[in-house]
Amino acid sequence: MAGFLITKIIGRTAYVDTIASRSEMLHTNVNDAVMFVFIMAARELHGVKSAHYAIKSNVAHLEKFKTGIGFQPVLFPAVTRLRGPMPFVMQILFPEKYRRMTGQF
Repeated sequence: MAGFLITKIIGRTAYVDTIASRSEMLHTNVNDAVMFVFIMAARELHGVKSAHYAIKSNVAHLEKFKTGIGFQPVLFPAVTRLRGPMPFVMQILFPEKYRRMTGQF
């Protein structure tokens, strides 16, 4: 197996859940091929109007791949609530993770 893709259809959106390929097969652009097939298949499904490729990551080459095939980064509509001293602790000890959790990438 060169690679695989796990997707989900929720409502009118096709979501990429997991994509993986063998490292020694990367030169064949397996991820591009699998993603192309996914997009072509999703557009044929009745009611599917959009595709979403996960939340924005901190991995530059992954984001370049996603935008290179046409996905646009959008903020994930989520709310994170931390109780007690946790917001303060997270901001001090893990500022980048805190910004990511609260949508401030």
